[in-house]
Amino acid sequence: MRFTTLIARNLLRRGVRTALTVVGLAIGIAAVVALLGIAWGFERSFLAINEAKGIDLIVVRAGVSDKLTSNLDEAIGDRLRQVKGVREIAGSLMDVVSFEEANLVSVLINGWEPGSLLFRGIKVLEGRTLTEGDGRSALLGRVLALNLRKKVGDSIDVAGERFRVVGIFESASLFENGGLIVPLKELQRMMGREGDLTGFAIVAEARDHASVEALGRRIEAEIPGVAAVPARDYVERDIRIRLAKSMAWATSLVALVVGA
Repeated sequence: MRFTTLIARNLLRRGVRTALTVVGLAIGIAAVVALLGIAWGFERSFLAINEAKGIDLIVVRAGVSDKLTSNLDEAIGDRLRQVKGVREIAGSLMDVVSFEEANLVSVLINGWEPGSLLFRGIKVLEGRTLTEGDGRSALLGRVLALNLRKKVGDSIDVAGERFRVVGIFESASLFENGGLIVPLKELQRMMGREGDLTGFAIVAEARDHASVEALGRRIEAEIPGVAAVPARDYVERDIRIRLAKSMAWATSLVALVVGA
């Protein structure tokens, strides 16, 4: 009797056990694929933000692992503009807010200067974009507007202050679709961070990978205390992406062990 025949007979003799094992393994493999797919989806969503805006470098405070904890002086922007190889820059302030009435926590809020390059890739579906002179005005991502059941002209409470919805937008990124955009000066005032930014987005004159890396090194040499990281590398190093991947692998391993 061949060894393979013996194996087949043993499996068929214990049909129920064999079927349960196969089902368990199938569930484990499905869990691996699904969880890793979610983690890679997070990464693609962050990459989509930078690609849609044409961002080559992200400049944040050196040594920070989470972009939200970065804190740079707004005046650094003037020095960045003088670095050879920089075509455009835009400063931004990021934070998270909650909308308890809709059971929404950690909603991303971006403070951008009206007309900056950060608005590239943003498609206004209703209303208008932010303009110079706007005060407590807000653009809501399509998903956030649906969750809050808000439309253009409505008011929303943001961190205890009332803002008027002037537009609803759609982005290539799930994170932006689920968040909101307000004028930079308003977010700085609200958060008590006048003159502070989370970081800068840089568009380079020469956009090949080697030139972008060289520009990053030049920025770090000329402006101490900052890290200038290529956009793709920055996303891959983002602590939220790394945690999502680690959790996906750990959960998948448990699912495979239990399934087997």
